[in-house]
Amino acid sequence: MSANAPASSAFTYGSVCSGVEAATLAWEAIGWHACWFSEIEKFPSAVLKERWPNVPNLGDMTALPARVLAGEIPAPDLLVGGTPCQAFSIIGLRKGLKDARGQLTMTFVELANAIDTVRQREGKSPAIIVWENVPGVFSQHDNAYGNLLSALAGDDEEFEPGERPEHGKRNAYWSWSKKAGKHFANWPFAGCVYGPQRRLAWRVLDAQHFGVPQRRKRVFLVASAGNECDPASLLFEFESLQGHSRARSEAQAQSASIIQDGAAKQHDGGLTAFGGGNCSGPIPVTTTLTAHGNRMDFDTETFIVHQLPQLTLRRLMPVEYERLQGFPVGHTLIPWRGKDARLCPDAPRMKAVGNSMAVPVMRWLGKRIGRYIMSNDAMKTDTNKAPKERHKGIITAPIQHQNGTNKEQKISCVAVNRPVFKWAGGKFSELDKIAAHMPGGARLIEPFVGGGSVFMNLNYPAYLCADFNGDLITAYTMIKERPDQLLKMIKDRFETGNTQLSFLMAREKFNDMRFTMSALERAADFIYLNRHCYKGLMRYNLKGEFNVGFGNYKRPYLPETELNTCAERSSKVEFLHATFADTISHAGAGDVIFCDPPYQPMPKTEGFTSYATGKFTMADQESLVLHLKAACERGAKAVITNSSSALIIELYKDHGLTINPLRARRNISSKTSTQAYADDIIALF
Repeated sequence: MSANAPASSAFTYGSVCSGVEAATLAWEAIGWHACWFSEIEKFPSAVLKERWPNVPNLGDMTALPARVLAGEIPAPDLLVGGTPCQAFSIIGLRKGLKDARGQLTMTFVELANAIDTVRQREGKSPAIIVWENVPGVFSQHDNAYGNLLSALAGDDEEFEPGERPEHGKRNAYWSWSKKAGKHFANWPFAGCVYGPQRRLAWRVLDAQHFGVPQRRKRVFLVASAGNECDPASLLFEFESLQGHSRARSEAQAQSASIIQDGAAKQHDGGLTAFGGGNCSGPIPVTTTLTAHGNRMDFDTETFIVHQLPQLTLRRLMPVEYERLQGFPVGHTLIPWRGKDARLCPDAPRMKAVGNSMAVPVMRWLGKRIGRYIMSNDAMKTDTNKAPKERHKGIITAPIQHQNGTNKEQKISCVAVNRPVFKWAGGKFSELDKIAAHMPGGARLIEPFVGGGSVFMNLNYPAYLCADFNGDLITAYTMIKERPDQLLKMIKDRFETGNTQLSFLMAREKFNDMRFTMSALERAADFIYLNRHCYKGLMRYNLKGEFNVGFGNYKRPYLPETELNTCAERSSKVEFLHATFADTISHAGAGDVIFCDPPYQPMPKTEGFTSYATGKFTMADQESLVLHLKAACERGAKAVITNSSSALIIELYKDHGLTINPLRARRNISSKTSTQAYADDIIALF
């Protein structure tokens, strides 16, 4: 059952919260290949290693977005995951997004966005996204499902299922809690949303209609940013419906007479089972009977069977668990903890299978997606076609005037939006001078975005902002996608963090690669360190460790207004963690490139040439000019700033750049006497 390495042309997927991989069992038969799994539980991880030894299990999913953006792991054609349901299940505490397990739904969105960012960079169509969970998520009091939908769709505010009724009233989409004094959302069991970033569709599918003897309802959501992909057409069967609704309702009525007061009533004999949402009457085996006083719940992952008419209770065997979920018999029978497979205990096997998706449901969904891929050829890139607008605010074609020419335009400058970050060499004070040299275009590309003063204030239809500093790009991404949560975390850090001890502890945690942080936590720590460290220097040693000392400010400034403004402007921005060479390779006709690289030091000065691991050398300065020159030959325009070093002047003149003076303020030293002006340059191709 082991998987071979995927062929380059094969349809690929990545799986998170993989469990024992119902998806792979379902999709191997149609020729799909898993790039990677992500599972942290020990027993399911052992099953994955035993059954698919050639597919890497990457462990904690919270680390995956950064790894995808860094190019460490592939960005597959499809992302699938059933994030933990305990935060939403009707038998749990239902803490929703406040539960760390519930918060993994937002990590799932981060990963989907990272995958699409990389795929766009590689010239591929956006990924197809498949998410699964329990129907309890529809009625979560924190509107967790509305938050998930808006995050995937690319909207700034959480979605609501319908119009709210008056205070104290309820309707089909909103319940009213007299105790809480507010409405709670009730999402329908099927629907679709067309958002600025992605199209989404969801539907509750019941495993009993796919050939297994249990009634197990689960939410399946499909999403994609691709123009060609309509998730509704993948998920809904407009021509017919699965199953027979009348038979199901009759079965529900029949089973109602069997379950009363938390006990099983005698039926006509035979092996009868209930649970997992099953209300279909006597069947060979089924799922989950859980009693809570006089109430039965059918939304857990335990399997129990009744032998009637004797009314004896027994737990199902692991082989019955596997059959209920459509797994091959013995799928979870593996060597475990140094013992032979024949001695593998029942409990971890049953838990792993009970937490899984049903294989036949995943097979049906895979076939639907497979037919779409074959009929639309959607995942292939046609380089002869003009690029299409896929994301809200992203324009990839040049501005065409009525006469068909790309007429030169000067760009307007806001010059009021201060950056979120303190940044050595930031350009806020020189924006008016820079704007005077900036041509118009369809998109501004910044390979060294740094503190972000330029994109925050120069008005272009769209932006591609990149940096080799991965922590900086993670922070910008979180500002764009989750500003409210990020701001709350930052405020918490600012309240108690203005001491040297607090700063050093935070810096040590930030540098300790053994300490796992979510992208949101790392972004909050990065902004905290930036605002509390010495002069906002972003300096890393050769080990990749942030090593700037404590700034010892009386009252560090919390950039709340700046963060909110940045979040608003970011709707038109694509953030990219990349080298300047990779970033400039995206440039073509209609693009304007603004480069503010680490400056070449002047004679007898050390200069500041590093804010990520390694130095920016003169060889890098020469390489940058060559890449800009190539981009201009493709139709882009380029503007670059630097020091007035004789080496830089000579380099720029040799390549035909027009050089202009740029008087700039230096603000690194703590000594007032050295906070002077320098005669820098701004050069144009």
